[in-house]
Amino acid sequence: MTSREEIYRLEDLACEMRVKLLELCGSYAGSVHIGGDLSMTDMLIALYHHAMNVDPKDIKLPTRDRFVLSKGHGAIAMYAAMAMRGFFDWDEIVRTYGKLDSAYGMHPCKVHLPGVECSSGSLGHGMPMAVGMAISAKQKKEEHRVFCIVGDGESCEGSIWEAAIAGASYHLGNLCVLIDRNKQFMTTFSEETIVLEPYADKWRAFGWNTVEVDGHDMAQLVAALDALCAEALANGSAPDMGNFTYAIFESGMAPIRRQFRIDLPLYVFSETLPYVGLNFPYLLPSQYKPLPPKFSGGGKNADFFKIADMDSIISREFKNELPLVITRTVLSAAVKAGAQFAAQYAVRGNSLAQLAVVITGTAYQLITNDADLRTWTTLPKSIYIAKLPTPPDGIVEIGGRKVSVDTKGSCVIVAKQISPTAPLFVRKFNFKQK
Repeated sequence: MTSREEIYRLEDLACEMRVKLLELCGSYAGSVHIGGDLSMTDMLIALYHHAMNVDPKDIKLPTRDRFVLSKGHGAIAMYAAMAMRGFFDWDEIVRTYGKLDSAYGMHPCKVHLPGVECSSGSLGHGMPMAVGMAISAKQKKEEHRVFCIVGDGESCEGSIWEAAIAGASYHLGNLCVLIDRNKQFMTTFSEETIVLEPYADKWRAFGWNTVEVDGHDMAQLVAALDALCAEALANGSAPDMGNFTYAIFESGMAPIRRQFRIDLPLYVFSETLPYVGLNFPYLLPSQYKPLPPKFSGGGKNADFFKIADMDSIISREFKNELPLVITRTVLSAAVKAGAQFAAQYAVRGNSLAQLAVVITGTAYQLITNDADLRTWTTLPKSIYIAKLPTPPDGIVEIGGRKVSVDTKGSCVIVAKQISPTAPLFVRKFNFKQK
């Protein structure tokens, strides 16, 4: 058990780190992701100053533990924790952070900053890289561990859950993932747009040894890390969790774009110019929402958990995009109306020519003023996940269809149904175990 004195030391370091981050916010002219930085302060201190085997004097030590900041926008928090351990000079960070050609960018870059194990920032990419690093270490029989911090908002990326499946399938006991569950996105609270709960249960359903702690309670953090690391290093890998079959169900279709038209009279320009048509897009949600099929095998049934609601995601992005769309539409119509008025003015006195301009201009607007209705037609309405112990006979059933799975490894079944009356599309992927 970690001593009380060690906990006090780590708590003091976390407090010092918060002060540094707030001081940087006050001096830096740009924006800092301070919320996401502060929410993982204690985790970074617990990792770099307690749990991880790292040496700032030998950053290429083969036995060193690796760290991947999947939520790369929190780079400044990682810089601070590493600077306090002796990797970097904090004053240099404050002086150059976010400036052109600075090694201390808003997202970490291993090319420009030796000591950083992984360049990250594109959400959803860090954890897959951490999984790959852990697989490589396991295959080479190396004893170092890989630690990774993932943001809860980042969990909306499918690549996170693909990595979670792979991590469990390869029994990566040398990988420890910490979820910064601060329940906030960039501009809103997470549950207002994406329902992640029951969040921990989703990770358990993927086969992960999941421990829930208060991320700002240093004693809880250290105890969890010590227990997980001790368990993983007992024989170089996590205990055999058995073979599992996972099912991912894509239900329905995401919303599509339609348009409505507004005709505006523009007699202010000319009595012969009747109107200008403005077409604006709107979202039309699909009314078809197939429920998850029955998933069973070996006499057991598995429950599906919803991990993504594409209606909410697409609606949020559409809402953010709409003001710009409206502005572009109005400006385009105004330019076309002005051009039509200029053409009429050029042939003034010739009634036949003016009529031709009106007809041609109106037809041109009808043809060219359509709203942008491009959208992803292959996206599902909802995504669900379920997990089932692979039955001894290797036969599982999903939606009334029997699927043969590998009994010596893990398997992922992807099922898709676009409407309640449409057939169930099923694909299977096997993960071999060595």
